[in-house]
Amino acid sequence: GITYMPFLESKIVALHLHDNMAQVGKDLHMIPFDGIVNMENAAKQLADCGYEKSVMLESIQRVSEKYNDYTPEQFYKCAGEAARKFAAMVEAYNYIDCVQRK
Repeated sequence: GITYMPFLESKIVALHLHDNMAQVGKDLHMIPFDGIVNMENAAKQLADCGYEKSVMLESIQRVSEKYNDYTPEQFYKCAGEAARKFAAMVEAYNYIDCVQRK
């Protein structure tokens, strides 16, 4: 329930992104949008802080049981699609902010 971005936004130099199910002691490193993290809010916060560097996914196929039936190709395809979706969300928020400043 703690939002860290307001404390850290000016200090971000690199970012890795993954999803989780908010289970204590279980960092599942799921593909974004497959867990319960609010990715819409994460994209907005990232855009709001002016971060313009790359975002690396830190998703791992064998940590969560969700991907047991995926081939490596399926896993990477889903991860790539999620990364592009997240990037598009950040870009959309950046565009909205740009338009509102005019």
